[in-house]
Formats: sequence, C-alpha cells, structure tokens
Amino acid sequence: IMFLHSQQPEIAHSFKHRIVQEVAYNLMLFSQRRQLHRMVAAWYEKTYENSLDTFSTLLAHHWHLAEEAEKAIAYSEKAGQQAAANDANIEAIRFYNMALAWLEKQPETPERHQHELHLRLALGAPLTAAKGYGAAELVQNFGRARELSQQLGTTAELFPVLWGMYAAHIGQVDLATAQTLALEMLTLAENSGEAVFLLHAYHALGAVFLYKGELVAAQKYLEQGFSLYDGSLHANEGRVYGQDPGVSCLSLLATVLWMRGECNRAIQISEQALTMAEAIAQPFTLILTMVYKALLHQYRAEIEPTLALAARIADTSEKLKFVFWMPFSNFLQGWGQFERGDRVNGMAQVEAGLEAYMGLGQRLNQPDLLSRAALLFEQSGQLDRGWPLLQQAIDHAEQTGDRLWLAELYRLQAEFQWKTAAAPAAVIDSLQRARTIAQQQDAQSIKRRILISASHFWYDQGNIDKARSHFHQLDLDNPEFNPGDRPKAEALRLKLTQ
Repeated sequence: IMFLHSQQPEIAHSFKHRIVQEVAYNLMLFSQRRQLHRMVAAWYEKTYENSLDTFSTLLAHHWHLAEEAEKAIAYSEKAGQQAAANDANIEAIRFYNMALAWLEKQPETPERHQHELHLRLALGAPLTAAKGYGAAELVQNFGRARELSQQLGTTAELFPVLWGMYAAHIGQVDLATAQTLALEMLTLAENSGEAVFLLHAYHALGAVFLYKGELVAAQKYLEQGFSLYDGSLHANEGRVYGQDPGVSCLSLLATVLWMRGECNRAIQISEQALTMAEAIAQPFTLILTMVYKALLHQYRAEIEPTLALAARIADTSEKLKFVFWMPFSNFLQGWGQFERGDRVNGMAQVEAGLEAYMGLGQRLNQPDLLSRAALLFEQSGQLDRGWPLLQQAIDHAEQTGDRLWLAELYRLQAEFQWKTAAAPAAVIDSLQRARTIAQQQDAQSIKRRILISASHFWYDQGNIDKARSHFHQLDLDNPEFNPGDRPKAEALRLKLTQ
C-alpha cells in the first residue's frame, strides 16, 4: 500500500493512493491522530527552523489537528497574513477564522481581547474582497471588533474599526449609520492630526454623499481626500482598508463629475484612476476601478470600452474568486451584446447578472442596475417586464435614501407611462418630480435627459411650442454634453426644425 518516495536527503514513503491514506487515517484513534500531527509539526519546526515561514500553511494544519492551541493560533495567523498578501482571500479568511476559533477557547484576558481585535482587523480586507460590502460576515466581524475596542478602551485600532463598520453599513445602504460613522472618523482624524486618517474620512464622506445624491458635498470631500493622497506614503493602505483611498476617491469623483454634466472630465479622471490602480497592482482596488470606469462608459453609450473592461473584470474575478464583482461583468457584457444587436442573448445575460447580484444580498447600486435592465426591456418593447423592475428601483431609492439615480428613475417612469398611454398628467408629474430632484442635486447630465424626454413628449402630444421651449434649454453645443445622449437630442432637433 506504500512505496518509497525518496531516499535523499532522508527516506520518505508515500501511499499508493489517496483513498488508502484516508482509510488508514480514519482507522486511527483520535489520540493517535493528534500525536501523529504533533510529531509531524515538531519535525518540520526542527528541520526547517530557519525557514518556517515557507511552511506556515502546513504547520497551521498540523498544529490545528494536534489541538495545540497556542501554535495553531500562531501559524494560522501567519498563514492568513501570507494568503492575504497574495490576494488569496478565501484562504486568508479560512486561516484567520481558524485562529479566531482557537483564540475564543482561551481564557478571557485583556491580552486575548487585544489579539482577537488584531485578527478581526486583519480579516476585514479579505472579507470585503471576497464577500462584498454589506456582507453579513463583514457586519458581524466589525461589530465584534468595535465591542473589543470599547472593552479595551484603546483608540489605536479604533479608526480601522470605524472604517470597517462604515463599509459594512454603506454596503447595506444604511446611509444614516454610514454617515454617522464617517463623521466619527472625521472627528478622530482631526483630533489625531493624522493626514492618512483624514484621507480615509473624506473618502467615506464623499461616498455617503454621492449615494445620497448630494453631489456638491460629495465632490468637495472626494477632492479634499485626493489632495491628501501621496502614493509613496499610502501605497499599502489598500491592504489594510481593502481598497486604495486615493484611487477610490478618483473613481467616485468621476461618477460625480458625469452626474454634474462634466462628462469629458469624468472620463479623464477615470483614466487617471485606472492608471494609478494598475501601477499599485492591488487586485481589489483594480477591479473596483474597472467596474466604475466600465459603468461610466456605459453611461456614455460606449459599447467597446465597456465590453473590454467587462472582460477584464470577469477574468480577474474568476482568477481571484471575487464573487462580488462577477455579476457586474455579466451585466455589462449583456448590455454590450444587446447594444450590438444581439438583444435576446444580451438581455438574458443582463438578467443573469442582475439575479446573481441580488442573490448575493447586495443592495448598493441596485437602483442603477434595475433601471438599466428596465430600460433594455423598454427598448425591446417588453414594457410589462421592465415596469416592475423600475418600480422596485424607485421603492428602494425612496425607502433607503439612496437617491443618486432617483431623478433618472422618475424620468424613466415618465417614459414608460407615456408609452403605455397613461394620462398626460401622470407623465407630466413624473417629469416634474425628476426635474426637481435633478435641480436639487445639480445633476446636469440627468437634467439634460429630462429636457430631451419632456421635449419629445410634448412633440408627440402635438404641442410644438412646448417641445421647442424645453429643447431650447438644452446646452447641446456644450462639449461636455454626454455623448450617449447626443444622438437622441440631434434627432429631436431635426424634428423640431422641420
């Protein structure tokens, strides 16, 4: 059942088949198994005492099965650190959780609590990368981390704990709590005098205000955050906090700028973010940047750049098991197929991506994805399938305060109402709601879309004067006008001049 594996440097034997090994192992008493693992681990420690880091994963396994708590904790933690450094996030989570499980069995002391806090902070970045913002495990992990921080009465680790809780709550679209935590971070950062803490706090506040639809405030904080960023000093921040703060500020800022009507500047900023992300080479930051950039190209109706980025997102997600980002790739690839003319397969892929995203329990970005799927159904003449998605998006935005796309949602509602022969008063009401929100937000790109929709509506109603009145408010000659909306506007101009 065994054969001689090698004679040098020492004699070694191997089982002829894995099943034989498993049967032999299962026939052993538990005490014998523990002793065997203890002997193997001790042999490795003695033989390779000058290069133990190479064997951290193996030693964590053997000391765990030997039920030697102290060494199981030490090697599991080391193996988790190594896995995280290599972006093997699932492995990192497994080893950190193994260390935590053993640690929780030890007597309650301040030292144990301090060690647990350290482990939970280390666990945060791999959890975020593998599970996504708002995942239940992330909420649980950082909730426990805050309990420990309060018990210990120390502030050294409080800032990353607050960040972790903020990330979990913004992922759940609990924007009120996320804003409170971001403001706590800002206070702590200002009191500490640490510029890097200010950078993270401004980034957090910028994201909160972006999703609330408060674009002016979002731009202010994101620009302030990026002004503090120094790549030579902050290159490792992504390993600690899950994403590079400077690159993330730029990615979010590009979305803000597109919303506020600076569509060309937005694409320039997103290019800068991607260049920085590629140089940093931290996969989670890179894939996050690619997703935001791909969405921006989608807003601009640029099919080929969207598809190219979607393919890169899919490849990176598959290689590194980034489950959270794969649905975005499916959604974007489906949209590209649809726009290329393959409407049936494109729509199927969009639906699959949307279903996968919702199945992960993710709530952030729901209104955007739902509304885009609804729009494709509308373009396919399947209004009955698009309408429920649109209403789901509106309900989500109104209930959670995730108002970034709310003006666009009401504009689309008007389009659906108009195409289903709803009463003109209902269409006008939806358009007015959309315009009011867009003006409050200073969402110039959305305001332009609303004017196009309103002008088209009045043209179809036979009221050419009102149609022209709305159209003349468009700054169509502005070079920052969204290229994705320009063809509709030009076609409408042609109608109105005939």
